[in-house]
Amino acid sequence: MLAKAEEQKIDTRSSMHIWMLEPNFRNNSLRLSAILEIAAREPFKIWFEIPDEFSEYVSESAEPFVLGAIFSAMGMGGKLHVHGHVSQSLLRNLSEFQAAWHNWLPNRYKTVQITADDTRELPIERTGGLSISAFTGGVDSCYTIYRHRKLVSGAAKRTIEAGLLIHGFDIPLEQEESFSRAASAAQQSLSAIDTKLITMKSNLFNPDWENTHGAMLAACLMTLQGRYEEGLIASSYAYTQFHGAWGSNPITDHLLSSRNFPITHDGSGTYRGEKLEAISQWEEGFNNLRVCFSNNERDKNCGVCPKCVMTLILCRSRKLSVPRSFPRDFTTQDILSLDRLTSDIGWAYADTAQRLTQPDLQDEPWMRALTRCARFNKRRLELLRTESGKPDHWRKMLLSVHELIGLR
Repeated sequence: MLAKAEEQKIDTRSSMHIWMLEPNFRNNSLRLSAILEIAAREPFKIWFEIPDEFSEYVSESAEPFVLGAIFSAMGMGGKLHVHGHVSQSLLRNLSEFQAAWHNWLPNRYKTVQITADDTRELPIERTGGLSISAFTGGVDSCYTIYRHRKLVSGAAKRTIEAGLLIHGFDIPLEQEESFSRAASAAQQSLSAIDTKLITMKSNLFNPDWENTHGAMLAACLMTLQGRYEEGLIASSYAYTQFHGAWGSNPITDHLLSSRNFPITHDGSGTYRGEKLEAISQWEEGFNNLRVCFSNNERDKNCGVCPKCVMTLILCRSRKLSVPRSFPRDFTTQDILSLDRLTSDIGWAYADTAQRLTQPDLQDEPWMRALTRCARFNKRRLELLRTESGKPDHWRKMLLSVHELIGLR
């Protein structure tokens, strides 16, 4: 009896609910909200807010909230019930989505049984075959929109009507002026290729952003399925570069789809240097590039962080000018200063060093610095992994010794 009671207690603690709230208009915007209720935790309100001029684009389905909560739910395990509509096709896809992430990170994410009050495939009347793409002003999202507006034709081409710029992800909600400036630059870029800008606010940002960002982007895109037939998420890496769990990827992004609203992972056939070269033909998009997550004002590029330096390296390697949105070009010392790269960025630097094989680059001081930086960070990360089971003071000592033979 005691074992049975303990089992029931665990089941109760693991139960989760999403409760839909009535949409409401405030400050010339429409806010969609739901409560995520997890036993033994404070309820959390999830919300999306869009300008009221786009309110007719919105679907009142609970599906965006399920995508927004999926990683929180997988972190808990157990059962999630949605008090609203979620199509059977999305539930089926999310079952496979969870299986992938549980296989990649079994200690972090469990599989969750998701049920809903209404699982019908609701008919949605739309015309024009229009798509919408998530847009930040970075290399990947610029390339996806420019590619479909200007470069491809035939079956591969999507009719992208709008780019969706989200306040609350790379630009925190409290930075209203920064977001306003970023939106102005995005408007200038997109207008030049006859594309609409839609802005949105959301509180979905998750500190585990490297894993969760694909689902969060899909959630925001899916709120607009009343008008659009498809949502696009620009690829972070080419197919040959995909190397493990990353929030947006060609394996699991499409599993964030319903029958009514597919999510497409776009652009993995193209390496980032090739993307930059393509969008250099789009003057406004190229000169308004925004790639930086390190600057205090998030609408601006700092010019010295790993993402900024990588973008500038790729520009120089392809003999492109420095985009006007960067304060300056990089220096050799900027590269040599990058001695604390994360595993994903470190891998990207190593991959770039291997790809830049043009003979005229090999004797460039910055190219030698790039090779040295990539090699050092690879060794440093391997050392940290190898020594992860040893006491901290041993790891620190070994790392200090290691640095003596590295960049320093």
